[in-house]
Amino acid sequence: MQFYFAFPFLYYFLKKNLNQELIIKVLILIIASSILFNYYIKNTNLTYYSPVFRAWEFLLGSLIYLLHNKKDFFKKKIIKKLQKNNFIFLVSIFIIIFFFTKNSKFLDLILTTIATFIFLLFIKKNNSSDLFSNNKLLIYLGDISYSFYLWHLPVLYFFNIYYEEKYKLIYALILTILLSHLSYTFIEKKFKGLKINIKYLLITTLLTILFLLIIKINYYEIKNFIIKNNYLERNYSLIKRINYTEIKINNKQIFPFCAPETKNSHNTLNKLKNECLKYTNNKFLVYMEGDSHTVMFVPLILSSELSDNVYFLNNSKYSYEEVNNELKNFKKVIYVRSINNLEELDAFKKNLKNFDNNVHFIILGTIPNYYNNKIKTVECLIQEKECLFNSNEDFEKRNL
Repeated sequence: MQFYFAFPFLYYFLKKNLNQELIIKVLILIIASSILFNYYIKNTNLTYYSPVFRAWEFLLGSLIYLLHNKKDFFKKKIIKKLQKNNFIFLVSIFIIIFFFTKNSKFLDLILTTIATFIFLLFIKKNNSSDLFSNNKLLIYLGDISYSFYLWHLPVLYFFNIYYEEKYKLIYALILTILLSHLSYTFIEKKFKGLKINIKYLLITTLLTILFLLIIKINYYEIKNFIIKNNYLERNYSLIKRINYTEIKINNKQIFPFCAPETKNSHNTLNKLKNECLKYTNNKFLVYMEGDSHTVMFVPLILSSELSDNVYFLNNSKYSYEEVNNELKNFKKVIYVRSINNLEELDAFKKNLKNFDNNVHFIILGTIPNYYNNKIKTVECLIQEKECLFNSNEDFEKRNL
């Protein structure tokens, strides 16, 4: 969507200042730069989600349109040859992809996209001998392809969660085609021929902005309503199990909002942050400190016999002065921390001398890591199947 919003302005600017020949050269330069950035930058999240790094794929499609409108482009001999052997070329590219790019996903992506670009660019319209341009089934699949693109991921996601059958991909394909047909017939086709005047466009834009503002203002209410009525959450408490940012004390999220630098209100009795504290009496305090590994154990402590007074601080350091000071306010203080490797254990031992001798400790063991890509925890939970892995492998890999 970011691309669809930005590209018309870019194209308008180029058309105002450059001729078509130069526009094509600029687009080729942007495409080449984008491909190079993708190749050299190893941050997968950035290259996958950022529109800057995905622009080259969209721009190749734009380039096809511009080249098709360039009258002298198809008169050259080399272009005519490519048009003639388009199908052979396409098959050759996909054979190369299949045999030589199994270990390189990015090279696979480049070759597939460029092969598609060349195929679409050199296909001859209304050519009776062309297998592709006159095949009704392929034309139909082309028509519903955008709807197919929108539907395939949610369909696959839910099929993977709920079904283990070996034919689930076939069922998912059939359902995706059916949904794509419906949305293409009743939504896409209706809007494709729609003539939009300025008045209609302005009203639609204003209503969209108003709708987005309402969502932003009522974000948490809408989010809580969806979670409350979500099937997976209602039946399996999925977010509570896998999303540590949803863990709460006194019905308030504590991660990442309970860090030392956050400006929360403080309890007048003991100067602890109110938003991060469950306070009942002065018998004992469970002081939990650490990162996302430690916060995962907060629900366990809150459901145990230690649940009267619980405090959590999102902090990699050791707040020994504050912990020692709490001995004035509570009869007993228990310091809780997650230790995940030998380095963290060494840091813990070095800090022990700073704590008062009357402070008690609970060390939470490391959260197990597993290295088997076939284990999908959400599927294990919902399909109620046993997913086993060897913990010794984890001990060896992380030197635990």
